[in-house]
Amino acid sequence: MNNLEFQSGLRQLKSELETIVSNAPYIQSQEILGLSLQRIFNKGKASDGSQIGTYDDKRKQTFLTKKAKSSFNKRQLKALEKSGEELTYKELRQARGLQVAFVDLQFTGALFENLSTGQIQDGAVIGHRNAEEAKIAGYLTKKYGKLIFPPSEEEQQQAKDLMKAYVIQEMRQSIQNIFNAK
Repeated sequence: MNNLEFQSGLRQLKSELETIVSNAPYIQSQEILGLSLQRIFNKGKASDGSQIGTYDDKRKQTFLTKKAKSSFNKRQLKALEKSGEELTYKELRQARGLQVAFVDLQFTGALFENLSTGQIQDGAVIGHRNAEEAKIAGYLTKKYGKLIFPPSEEEQQQAKDLMKAYVIQEMRQSIQNIFNAK
């Protein structure tokens, strides 16, 4: 490889590095989102690692919201309406076939489905795709008195480690492709 080919390879490497670095925040946010979704909706844990809470088995509910009604199948809804009983939220979840051992913020699935990542300028963000779900998330944070949706320190560290590994792997591949091909 002569000097001109080497310089050309360095320019190409610089260009590829810029692409790798611009993709890294999005990859990192995807990792954080996945870890956060698992923590919140599968394990029922707040950002600090503690349980979000327990489901109320005392206070009776006399109504079902449209969203709650739509999450029951016809047989479940008919049985609930036929009983005419007021149910606690815990009983409502049990009737729907959902776990009740700990708060996992799953009933209709809307909160889970609306958490997403996006790119802004030179970075990435994680948030709710619509205002209604963001409002519910704010209510739940107040209700349980815990930060739920921000990534935990462990999630942030795991995502940084993944991003570092991604950049190193992509750089090695680029160097190998550019300088071994000539």
